[in-house]
Amino acid sequence: HGVVAKGMGAFPQIYPCPNVEGDAWSVFTNKPAAGAMRGYGIPQAMWAGECHIDDVARVLGRDRVAYQGVEGAFAHIALTRLFPQAKARSYPTWEEVFAAVEKGEAEYGVLPFENSSAGDVSQVLDLCYTHNLYITGMYDLPVQQNLLALPGAKLGDIKTVYSHPQGLSQSEQFLKSLHLESQSYPNTAAAAQYVAQSGDKTKAAIASLETARLYGLEVLVEQVNTEGTNTTRFIVVGRRLPNQGNRFSLLFTVDH
Repeated sequence: HGVVAKGMGAFPQIYPCPNVEGDAWSVFTNKPAAGAMRGYGIPQAMWAGECHIDDVARVLGRDRVAYQGVEGAFAHIALTRLFPQAKARSYPTWEEVFAAVEKGEAEYGVLPFENSSAGDVSQVLDLCYTHNLYITGMYDLPVQQNLLALPGAKLGDIKTVYSHPQGLSQSEQFLKSLHLESQSYPNTAAAAQYVAQSGDKTKAAIASLETARLYGLEVLVEQVNTEGTNTTRFIVVGRRLPNQGNRFSLLFTVDH
């Protein structure tokens, strides 16, 4: 009650890393975030030599990074671009990702924070408040949602579509136009995995193209998201507060 403030950390000044693709600002890159939401672009740092943070992390035993979902999830895709040499550790829930970082099971956690069309991920925002971690980086991932189904399935066969609530929300107009029933699933990639294992051609998933390749699904319709420029901002959480940076985030509550 009253005003409770909690500093979420400043983003560190880190050297540019040539082996990371996409619009990122993290412990591995200082690349400007072209197309970042709401003017979050960050000036490019001066080139300062070879990127070697992955090597340092492995030597220190800090190369484990947590995410929610299964391989092929958008969080997993963001993780591999931020930490290309890390050991990705999967957890069923966002709560467990936070807990893993707090307990030292993982050095960092990668979580979705907000989407350019669906808004903030409120559960992750709440977890930032309830856990004693710092935001140490961010990554803006262009997200293309696709309708995936079993090989041989046709669009007219589909009756039920499975995906994470954010994926369903981002594709709401498409689903309504075809009068398809939607069912929430904990993760977009897990939904695709379920469809692949079901053997049911009336079921489809909304997920990434990477997920279709992973689970042997066919792409019935590409880019079903309502917004053509659909972007999800992922945050990196860690136990250590960076001692340098050019940004500060503050989370607080007020009486209402």
